[in-house]
Amino acid sequence: MHTDIARQTESARTIGRTGRACPRILLVDDNVDLLVVLASALRMKGYDVVTAGNGAEALQCAQSEPFHFLVTDIIMPEKEGLETIMSFRRLNASISVIAMSGGGRISAEEQLRLADKMGVLATLRKPFSVGDLIGIIESECRTAA
Repeated sequence: MHTDIARQTESARTIGRTGRACPRILLVDDNVDLLVVLASALRMKGYDVVTAGNGAEALQCAQSEPFHFLVTDIIMPEKEGLETIMSFRRLNASISVIAMSGGGRISAEEQLRLADKMGVLATLRKPFSVGDLIGIIESECRTAA
């Protein structure tokens, strides 16, 4: 099954406005305003972006569409970020995950430390610069090329 997903993921590359291979990115956060800002900035860079308001929605998207990157908040309703990361790892162990958090009952640092232990590509503490997110994605794309 992982081979099929990897093959689908590789074939899902599209060519963005920049003329380069354009990975698909799934953004997950319950903050609609943040989703709009991040998705707009990534699309302006030529990335193919899909958004979801929580982990359950994200998993529904992943059933029909392969993604190269999962960018997820940690604290969300219905299915929180750490649980979402585990579910995505079962679907596609090679997906690049970026975790973000502004904290909650547990500090953002502690939540992001837990995500680090799960082997995410990077963590971002809210608020962060959109440029930081784009830099992480572009760096990973250069490494993978």
